[in-house]
Amino acid sequence: MSDAFLECFRLAFHRNALQIKSISETASSTQKLVKKSFYILFALISTSLLFATISPTFAGSRKKKATPAPEYHPPVISSVTGNSITVTGEKTTRTFIVTQFTEINVNGQRGTIADLKPGMAVSVTIGVDPTRAGRIVATGAPEGGKQKKK
Repeated sequence: MSDAFLECFRLAFHRNALQIKSISETASSTQKLVKKSFYILFALISTSLLFATISPTFAGSRKKKATPAPEYHPPVISSVTGNSITVTGEKTTRTFIVTQFTEINVNGQRGTIADLKPGMAVSVTIGVDPTRAGRIVATGAPEGGKQKKK
């Protein structure tokens, strides 16, 4: 073969080799760039998740409005008969027998069953028998009535 042909073949081969080398270097640098971008993206996502779990502010959660506590209504005397009182709570009504041993307190003073009036707030402590009142503490003026002067 001729030297010119071999020289031409060598130059063409060398040029192709350079192109292949250039393409592989470009692919290698692209792979490095993709890897670097992946690591940066991974770091950003990890940091975001960390802050989202640590602080509700970053997670976008809102504080719940505080629900008001249910209003408390003390039990009241609904009726007083000869030797018993009926007390109505929020959901129940119970009748208690008042005996000679029942301690009655009305507005901080010792009282009798006659001092107990419907509408007064009351606290009843039961004795051994759950139908009998051991102690009755009543406060306030009856509904529609005036409080007794001390």
